[in-house]
Amino acid sequence: MKRFYKIFNSLLAIIFLAIFGCKEEPTPSLFDGVPTGPIGATPTITSISPADSARGGVDLITITGTNFSADVNRNFVFFNNRSVPIVSATSTSLVIKAPTLSSDTAKYELGKFRVSTLDAELYSNEVQYKLKPVVYQFFRFTQYQRPYSFLIDASRNIFISMTNESGVGLGVKKLSPEGQLTDYAPKGSETYWIAMRFGSGGILLTVRQDNVRAIFQIPAGGGTPSTYVALPNTTAKIASIDFDANNNLWIGGNNTAIYKVKSDKSITPYSFTGNITALRVFNNALYTAVKTDTLTVVQSFPIDANGNLGSPSVYFDYSKNYGGGNINAIEFAIDGTMYLATNNVNSPIVVVNPDKTSEVLFPGVLATAPALFLGWGENGYLYYTRGLRTDATGGEILQSILRLTVQKQGAPYYGQ
Repeated sequence: MKRFYKIFNSLLAIIFLAIFGCKEEPTPSLFDGVPTGPIGATPTITSISPADSARGGVDLITITGTNFSADVNRNFVFFNNRSVPIVSATSTSLVIKAPTLSSDTAKYELGKFRVSTLDAELYSNEVQYKLKPVVYQFFRFTQYQRPYSFLIDASRNIFISMTNESGVGLGVKKLSPEGQLTDYAPKGSETYWIAMRFGSGGILLTVRQDNVRAIFQIPAGGGTPSTYVALPNTTAKIASIDFDANNNLWIGGNNTAIYKVKSDKSITPYSFTGNITALRVFNNALYTAVKTDTLTVVQSFPIDANGNLGSPSVYFDYSKNYGGGNINAIEFAIDGTMYLATNNVNSPIVVVNPDKTSEVLFPGVLATAPALFLGWGENGYLYYTRGLRTDATGGEILQSILRLTVQKQGAPYYGQ
Protein backbone atom coordinates (compact mmCIF):
# COMPACT_ATOMS: atom_id res chain seq x y z
CA MET A 1 0.00 0.00 0.00
CA LYS A 2 2.82 2.42 0.87
CA ARG A 3 4.48 1.62 -2.53
CA PHE A 4 1.18 2.39 -4.35
CA TYR A 5 0.87 5.79 -2.67
CA LYS A 6 4.41 6.72 -3.51
CA ILE A 7 3.88 5.74 -7.25
CA PHE A 8 0.61 7.68 -7.27
CA ASN A 9 2.32 10.78 -5.86
CA SER A 10 5.06 10.46 -8.48
CA LEU A 11 2.46 10.37 -11.27
CA LEU A 12 0.81 13.50 -9.88
CA ALA A 13 4.19 15.23 -9.86
CA ILE A 14 4.79 14.24 -13.52
CA ILE A 15 1.40 15.62 -14.60
CA PHE A 16 2.00 18.87 -12.68
CA LEU A 17 5.40 19.37 -14.25
CA ALA A 18 4.11 18.52 -17.72
CA ILE A 19 1.51 21.26 -17.46
CA PHE A 20 3.31 23.94 -15.50
CA GLY A 21 7.01 23.08 -15.62
CA CYS A 22 9.76 24.61 -17.76
CA LYS A 23 10.13 22.82 -21.09
CA GLU A 24 13.95 22.88 -20.89
CA GLU A 25 13.96 20.50 -17.92
CA PRO A 26 14.00 16.77 -18.61
CA THR A 27 10.87 14.80 -17.86
CA PRO A 28 11.21 12.92 -14.53
CA SER A 29 11.22 9.17 -14.49
CA LEU A 30 7.97 7.49 -13.42
CA PHE A 31 9.83 5.81 -10.56
CA ASP A 32 11.84 8.76 -9.22
CA GLY A 33 11.64 8.80 -5.39
CA VAL A 34 10.20 5.28 -5.15
CA PRO A 35 12.35 3.01 -2.93
CA THR A 36 14.17 0.29 -4.82
CA GLY A 37 14.85 -1.83 -1.71
CA PRO A 38 12.31 -3.98 0.14
CA ILE A 39 9.72 -2.36 2.43
CA GLY A 40 10.32 -3.08 6.17
CA ALA A 41 9.10 -6.39 7.52
CA THR A 42 5.77 -6.43 9.32
CA PRO A 43 6.17 -6.40 13.14
CA THR A 44 4.67 -9.19 15.20
CA ILE A 45 3.66 -9.45 18.87
CA THR A 46 4.51 -12.78 20.47
CA SER A 47 3.84 -11.97 24.17
CA ILE A 48 3.06 -9.18 26.62
CA SER A 49 4.28 -8.92 30.21
CA PRO A 50 2.65 -8.72 32.68
CA ALA A 51 0.32 -11.16 31.01
CA ASP A 52 -3.34 -10.30 30.51
CA SER A 53 -3.58 -7.09 32.58
CA ALA A 54 -1.77 -4.13 34.15
CA ARG A 55 -2.62 -1.03 36.17
CA GLY A 56 -3.40 1.82 33.82
CA GLY A 57 -1.17 4.88 34.03
CA VAL A 58 1.29 3.24 36.45
CA ASP A 59 2.70 -0.14 35.44
CA LEU A 60 5.35 -0.71 32.78
CA ILE A 61 4.42 -3.21 30.07
CA THR A 62 6.90 -5.11 27.90
CA ILE A 63 5.75 -6.12 24.42
CA THR A 64 7.94 -8.88 22.98
CA GLY A 65 8.00 -9.72 19.29
CA THR A 66 9.88 -9.36 16.03
CA ASN A 67 10.71 -6.70 13.48
CA PHE A 68 10.59 -3.76 15.87
CA SER A 69 13.03 -0.89 15.49
CA ALA A 70 15.79 -0.25 18.01
CA ASP A 71 15.06 3.45 17.47
CA VAL A 72 12.22 4.40 19.84
CA ASN A 73 10.98 7.06 17.43
CA ARG A 74 10.47 4.58 14.59
CA ASN A 75 7.95 2.46 16.56
CA PHE A 76 4.30 3.11 17.23
CA VAL A 77 2.13 1.31 19.80
CA PHE A 78 -1.64 1.62 19.92
CA PHE A 79 -4.18 0.50 22.51
CA ASN A 80 -7.38 0.43 20.49
CA ASN A 81 -7.03 3.75 18.65
CA ARG A 82 -5.00 5.52 21.33
CA SER A 83 -1.29 6.08 20.80
CA VAL A 84 0.85 4.87 23.72
CA PRO A 85 4.24 6.48 24.56
CA ILE A 86 7.22 4.12 24.31
CA VAL A 87 9.81 4.13 27.11
CA SER A 88 12.51 2.03 25.43
CA ALA A 89 12.95 -0.19 22.39
CA THR A 90 15.02 -2.99 20.88
CA SER A 91 14.37 -4.97 17.72
CA THR A 92 12.50 -7.59 19.78
CA SER A 93 10.93 -5.69 22.71
CA LEU A 94 9.12 -2.45 23.43
CA VAL A 95 8.63 -1.11 26.95
CA ILE A 96 5.61 1.16 27.39
CA LYS A 97 3.79 2.75 30.30
CA ALA A 98 0.32 1.30 30.63
CA PRO A 99 -2.20 3.82 29.25
CA THR A 100 -4.65 5.37 31.68
CA LEU A 101 -8.26 4.31 31.60
CA SER A 102 -10.62 6.59 29.74
CA SER A 103 -12.75 7.04 32.88
CA ASP A 104 -12.21 6.75 36.65
CA THR A 105 -15.66 5.16 36.95
CA ALA A 106 -14.64 2.11 34.88
CA LYS A 107 -13.83 -1.07 36.80
CA TYR A 108 -11.55 -2.09 33.93
CA GLU A 109 -11.03 -1.42 30.22
CA LEU A 110 -10.62 -4.09 27.55
CA GLY A 111 -8.70 -3.30 24.41
CA LYS A 112 -6.17 -4.56 21.89
CA PHE A 113 -2.51 -3.70 21.46
CA ARG A 114 -0.95 -3.44 18.00
CA VAL A 115 2.44 -2.25 16.80
CA SER A 116 3.63 -0.43 13.70
CA THR A 117 7.03 0.77 12.54
CA LEU A 118 7.95 3.65 10.29
CA ASP A 119 9.23 1.29 7.59
CA ALA A 120 6.55 -1.39 7.65
CA GLU A 121 3.47 -1.23 5.47
CA LEU A 122 1.22 -3.29 7.76
CA TYR A 123 0.32 -3.30 11.43
CA SER A 124 1.23 -6.22 13.65
CA ASN A 125 -1.25 -8.77 14.88
CA GLU A 126 -3.57 -7.57 17.68
CA VAL A 127 -3.40 -8.88 21.26
CA GLN A 128 -6.28 -8.37 23.69
CA TYR A 129 -5.37 -6.81 27.03
CA LYS A 130 -7.08 -5.52 30.16
CA LEU A 131 -6.27 -2.24 31.90
CA LYS A 132 -7.11 -2.17 35.61
CA PRO A 133 -7.77 1.16 37.30
CA VAL A 134 -5.36 2.45 39.91
CA VAL A 135 -7.98 5.09 40.70
CA TYR A 136 -11.62 4.03 40.82
CA GLN A 137 -14.42 6.40 41.80
CA PHE A 138 -16.13 4.27 44.43
CA PHE A 139 -18.70 6.89 45.40
CA ARG A 140 -19.54 10.37 44.16
CA PHE A 141 -21.20 12.84 46.51
CA THR A 142 -23.90 15.24 45.42
CA GLN A 143 -23.53 19.01 45.30
CA TYR A 144 -25.34 19.13 48.66
CA GLN A 145 -22.89 16.85 50.51
CA ARG A 146 -19.48 17.60 52.03
CA PRO A 147 -17.54 14.58 53.39
CA TYR A 148 -15.04 14.90 56.22
CA SER A 149 -13.53 12.03 58.22
CA PHE A 150 -14.31 8.42 57.35
CA LEU A 151 -13.31 4.89 58.33
CA ILE A 152 -13.94 1.38 57.07
CA ASP A 153 -15.10 -1.63 59.10
CA ALA A 154 -14.25 -5.29 58.58
CA SER A 155 -17.36 -5.76 56.44
CA ARG A 156 -16.17 -3.04 54.04
CA ASN A 157 -18.81 -0.52 55.10
CA ILE A 158 -17.58 3.08 55.05
CA PHE A 159 -18.72 5.47 57.79
CA ILE A 160 -18.59 9.13 56.78
CA SER A 161 -19.09 12.34 58.77
CA MET A 162 -20.81 14.88 56.52
CA THR A 163 -22.32 18.35 56.26
CA ASN A 164 -24.43 19.94 53.55
CA GLU A 165 -23.08 22.61 51.21
CA SER A 166 -23.97 25.32 53.75
CA GLY A 167 -21.95 23.67 56.53
CA VAL A 168 -24.92 22.22 58.44
CA GLY A 169 -24.08 18.85 59.98
CA LEU A 170 -25.70 15.73 58.54
CA GLY A 171 -24.44 13.26 61.14
CA VAL A 172 -22.68 10.03 60.17
CA LYS A 173 -23.69 8.12 57.06
CA LYS A 174 -23.02 4.46 56.30
CA LEU A 175 -21.92 3.58 52.77
CA SER A 176 -22.33 -0.09 51.91
CA PRO A 177 -19.91 -2.03 49.66
CA GLU A 178 -22.61 -1.78 46.99
CA GLY A 179 -22.54 2.02 47.20
CA GLN A 180 -25.81 2.60 49.10
CA LEU A 181 -25.74 5.57 51.51
CA THR A 182 -27.90 5.38 54.65
CA ASP A 183 -28.14 7.18 58.01
CA TYR A 184 -26.02 5.75 60.83
CA ALA A 185 -25.91 8.41 63.56
CA PRO A 186 -27.81 11.72 63.79
CA LYS A 187 -26.03 15.02 64.28
CA GLY A 188 -25.15 15.69 67.90
CA SER A 189 -23.32 18.69 69.31
CA GLU A 190 -20.82 18.53 66.44
CA THR A 191 -20.99 20.14 63.04
CA TYR A 192 -18.86 17.27 61.79
CA TRP A 193 -16.30 14.82 63.17
CA ILE A 194 -12.65 15.42 62.22
CA ALA A 195 -11.51 11.95 63.37
CA MET A 196 -13.17 8.60 64.05
CA ARG A 197 -12.06 5.17 65.27
CA PHE A 198 -13.93 2.02 66.25
CA GLY A 199 -13.47 0.92 69.86
CA SER A 200 -14.25 -2.32 71.66
CA GLY A 201 -17.79 -3.63 71.35
CA GLY A 202 -18.34 -1.76 68.10
CA ILE A 203 -18.66 1.74 69.59
CA LEU A 204 -17.56 4.54 67.29
CA LEU A 205 -15.25 7.09 68.96
CA THR A 206 -15.28 10.54 67.43
CA VAL A 207 -13.58 13.95 67.68
CA ARG A 208 -15.43 17.22 67.06
CA GLN A 209 -14.38 19.70 64.38
CA ASP A 210 -13.83 22.50 66.94
CA ASN A 211 -11.10 20.48 68.71
CA VAL A 212 -12.85 20.42 72.06
CA ARG A 213 -11.14 18.36 74.76
CA ALA A 214 -13.65 15.50 74.78
CA ILE A 215 -13.88 12.21 72.89
CA PHE A 216 -17.44 11.23 71.99
CA GLN A 217 -18.99 7.83 71.34
CA ILE A 218 -21.70 6.53 69.04
CA PRO A 219 -23.21 3.22 70.20
CA ALA A 220 -22.63 0.04 68.22
CA GLY A 221 -25.05 -0.11 65.32
CA GLY A 222 -25.56 3.65 65.34
CA GLY A 223 -27.42 6.15 67.46
CA THR A 224 -27.05 9.45 69.27
CA PRO A 225 -23.51 10.50 70.26
CA SER A 226 -22.54 11.05 73.90
CA THR A 227 -19.35 11.89 75.80
CA TYR A 228 -16.87 9.02 76.14
CA VAL A 229 -14.08 10.78 78.07
CA ALA A 230 -12.88 14.34 78.65
CA LEU A 231 -9.24 15.35 79.03
CA PRO A 232 -8.23 17.01 82.32
CA ASN A 233 -6.73 20.02 80.56
CA THR A 234 -9.70 22.26 79.82
CA THR A 235 -7.81 24.02 77.03
CA ALA A 236 -6.71 20.81 75.29
CA LYS A 237 -7.51 20.47 71.60
CA ILE A 238 -7.94 17.10 69.89
CA ALA A 239 -7.26 16.52 66.19
CA SER A 240 -6.52 12.80 65.80
CA ILE A 241 -6.85 9.50 67.65
CA ASP A 242 -5.71 5.87 67.27
CA PHE A 243 -5.50 2.66 69.32
CA ASP A 244 -2.43 0.56 70.01
CA ALA A 245 -2.26 -3.24 70.34
CA ASN A 246 -2.95 -2.99 74.10
CA ASN A 247 -6.21 -1.10 73.54
CA ASN A 248 -4.76 2.21 74.68
CA LEU A 249 -6.22 5.22 72.88
CA TRP A 250 -3.65 7.82 71.83
CA ILE A 251 -4.77 11.43 71.43
CA GLY A 252 -2.97 14.28 69.70
CA GLY A 253 -3.72 17.90 68.85
CA ASN A 254 -2.35 21.42 69.30
CA ASN A 255 -1.31 20.92 72.92
CA THR A 256 1.52 20.66 75.42
CA ALA A 257 0.97 16.92 75.81
CA ILE A 258 0.07 13.71 74.02
CA TYR A 259 -2.55 11.77 75.96
CA LYS A 260 -3.05 8.06 76.52
CA VAL A 261 -6.48 6.80 77.57
CA LYS A 262 -6.62 3.24 78.89
CA SER A 263 -9.65 0.97 78.60
CA ASP A 264 -10.65 1.93 82.16
CA LYS A 265 -10.66 5.58 80.93
CA SER A 266 -7.70 6.59 83.08
CA ILE A 267 -5.63 9.28 81.37
CA THR A 268 -1.84 9.72 81.20
CA PRO A 269 -0.28 12.85 79.65
CA TYR A 270 3.16 12.78 78.00
CA SER A 271 4.80 16.17 77.66
CA PHE A 272 5.09 17.32 74.08
CA THR A 273 4.51 20.76 72.61
CA GLY A 274 3.40 20.92 69.01
CA ASN A 275 0.48 21.01 66.62
CA ILE A 276 -0.32 17.38 65.78
CA THR A 277 -2.59 17.21 62.74
CA ALA A 278 -2.64 13.41 62.31
CA LEU A 279 -1.36 10.31 64.09
CA ARG A 280 -1.15 6.55 63.57
CA VAL A 281 0.16 3.66 65.66
CA PHE A 282 2.36 1.15 63.83
CA ASN A 283 4.81 -1.51 64.94
CA ASN A 284 5.02 -0.40 68.60
CA ALA A 285 5.49 3.25 67.78
CA LEU A 286 3.30 6.33 67.58
CA TYR A 287 3.75 8.40 64.41
CA THR A 288 2.56 12.00 64.43
CA ALA A 289 2.34 14.71 61.77
CA VAL A 290 3.55 17.88 63.45
CA LYS A 291 3.10 21.33 61.93
CA THR A 292 4.79 24.60 62.89
CA ASP A 293 4.74 27.99 61.18
CA THR A 294 7.56 26.93 58.87
CA LEU A 295 7.86 23.13 59.03
CA THR A 296 5.79 19.98 58.65
CA VAL A 297 7.43 16.73 59.78
CA VAL A 298 6.47 13.22 60.80
CA GLN A 299 7.84 12.25 64.20
CA SER A 300 7.94 8.80 65.77
CA PHE A 301 7.67 7.93 69.47
CA PRO A 302 8.54 4.38 70.61
CA ILE A 303 5.94 2.68 72.80
CA ASP A 304 7.57 0.34 75.33
CA ALA A 305 6.27 -2.96 76.69
CA ASN A 306 4.46 -1.12 79.50
CA GLY A 307 2.65 1.15 77.08
CA ASN A 308 4.72 4.24 77.87
CA LEU A 309 5.76 6.78 75.28
CA GLY A 310 9.45 7.34 74.60
CA SER A 311 11.31 10.36 73.25
CA PRO A 312 10.45 11.51 69.71
CA SER A 313 12.66 11.58 66.65
CA VAL A 314 12.05 12.99 63.20
CA TYR A 315 11.01 10.14 60.93
CA PHE A 316 10.37 12.12 57.74
CA ASP A 317 10.84 15.80 56.93
CA TYR A 318 7.88 16.56 54.70
CA SER A 319 8.71 20.26 54.27
CA LYS A 320 12.24 19.53 53.10
CA ASN A 321 10.98 17.24 50.37
CA TYR A 322 7.63 18.77 49.38
CA GLY A 323 7.53 22.31 50.75
CA GLY A 324 4.91 23.68 53.11
CA GLY A 325 1.49 22.25 53.65
CA ASN A 326 -0.61 20.19 55.97
CA ILE A 327 -0.66 16.41 56.53
CA ASN A 328 -4.29 15.42 57.00
CA ALA A 329 -3.90 11.67 57.61
CA ILE A 330 -1.27 8.93 58.06
CA GLU A 331 -1.63 5.29 57.06
CA PHE A 332 0.76 2.34 56.96
CA ALA A 333 0.96 -0.79 54.86
CA ILE A 334 1.95 -3.87 56.78
CA ASP A 335 5.42 -3.78 55.18
CA GLY A 336 6.13 -0.36 56.71
CA THR A 337 5.28 1.81 53.72
CA MET A 338 3.76 5.08 54.94
CA TYR A 339 1.06 7.03 53.10
CA LEU A 340 0.47 10.72 53.82
CA ALA A 341 -2.70 12.52 52.76
CA THR A 342 -1.85 16.19 52.21
CA ASN A 343 -3.45 19.45 51.11
CA ASN A 344 -0.82 19.89 48.39
CA VAL A 345 -2.86 19.60 45.19
CA ASN A 346 0.21 18.64 43.14
CA SER A 347 1.18 15.81 45.49
CA PRO A 348 -2.04 14.87 47.31
CA ILE A 349 -0.70 11.54 48.56
CA VAL A 350 2.98 11.01 49.36
CA VAL A 351 4.51 7.56 49.82
CA VAL A 352 7.36 7.19 52.33
CA ASN A 353 9.17 3.89 51.87
CA PRO A 354 10.71 1.95 54.79
CA ASP A 355 14.17 3.23 53.72
CA LYS A 356 12.85 6.83 54.07
CA THR A 357 12.89 7.53 50.33
CA SER A 358 9.65 9.02 49.10
CA GLU A 359 7.62 9.75 46.00
CA VAL A 360 4.25 11.13 44.98
CA LEU A 361 1.67 8.37 44.63
CA PHE A 362 0.56 7.87 41.02
CA PRO A 363 1.92 11.16 39.64
CA GLY A 364 -0.16 12.52 36.79
CA VAL A 365 -2.98 10.10 37.60
CA LEU A 366 -4.50 11.52 40.79
CA ALA A 367 -6.49 14.70 40.25
CA THR A 368 -5.02 18.00 41.45
CA ALA A 369 -7.03 18.25 44.65
CA PRO A 370 -6.26 17.80 48.37
CA ALA A 371 -6.44 14.33 49.92
CA LEU A 372 -8.50 14.59 53.08
CA PHE A 373 -8.55 11.15 54.71
CA LEU A 374 -7.21 7.65 54.13
CA GLY A 375 -8.46 4.19 55.03
CA TRP A 376 -7.64 0.58 54.19
CA GLY A 377 -10.13 -1.67 52.46
CA GLU A 378 -9.82 -5.18 51.11
CA ASN A 379 -7.41 -6.72 48.59
CA GLY A 380 -4.74 -4.03 48.73
CA TYR A 381 -7.15 -1.13 48.21
CA LEU A 382 -6.44 2.22 49.86
CA TYR A 383 -9.43 4.58 49.94
CA TYR A 384 -9.27 8.36 50.14
CA THR A 385 -11.61 11.32 50.06
CA ARG A 386 -10.77 13.94 47.48
CA GLY A 387 -11.16 17.57 48.50
CA LEU A 388 -13.04 20.23 46.60
CA ARG A 389 -11.65 21.41 43.27
CA THR A 390 -12.85 23.47 40.35
CA ASP A 391 -12.90 22.98 36.59
CA ALA A 392 -11.47 25.31 33.93
CA THR A 393 -14.52 27.58 34.15
CA GLY A 394 -14.39 27.86 37.94
CA GLY A 395 -17.25 25.45 38.49
CA GLU A 396 -17.14 23.12 41.47
CA ILE A 397 -16.31 19.45 40.83
CA LEU A 398 -18.20 17.08 43.10
CA GLN A 399 -16.21 15.30 45.80
CA SER A 400 -15.62 11.57 45.72
CA ILE A 401 -14.36 8.61 47.67
CA LEU A 402 -11.75 6.97 45.48
CA ARG A 403 -10.28 3.49 45.68
CA LEU A 404 -6.57 3.16 44.91
CA THR A 405 -4.98 -0.11 43.82
CA VAL A 406 -1.68 0.07 45.71
CA GLN A 407 -1.20 -3.71 45.87
CA LYS A 408 -0.20 -3.70 49.53
CA GLN A 409 -1.83 -5.06 52.66
CA GLY A 410 -2.89 -2.42 55.15
CA ALA A 411 -1.55 -2.37 58.71
CA PRO A 412 -4.14 -3.51 61.27
CA TYR A 413 -6.45 -1.20 63.19
CA TYR A 414 -6.45 -1.91 66.91
CA GLY A 415 -9.11 -1.33 69.50
CA GLN A 416 -12.07 -2.63 67.56
